[in-house]
Amino acid sequence: PPNAGKFPARGGSLTDSCALDSDLRAQLVLLASWARRLNWKETAACFHTNWDTVCRSVKWVVDFGLKHRDLDGITAIGVDEITYSKDRYMTLVYQRPLDW
Repeated sequence: PPNAGKFPARGGSLTDSCALDSDLRAQLVLLASWARRLNWKETAACFHTNWDTVCRSVKWVVDFGLKHRDLDGITAIGVDEITYSKDRYMTLVYQRPLDW
């Protein structure tokens, strides 16, 4: 991935999403997205930043998602564990109709 530019300085506050400009929000999401594909140390190296910045970016994205999630209308869920390879499992959580 290309260098996404300058990320917030260590110790900078990322708590008020309204105060962050759209470029910074985009950088945080980009960094957090790559942190899902690579480990956080590799992500930091690719973007010429540090592990702490990757961690804070992931935390900001997760906090934003939790703050803005809407669970209205979900009345029942299903949970299954699926084997996809030898000794490898995946947990699947899904919304299901009440009449199942």
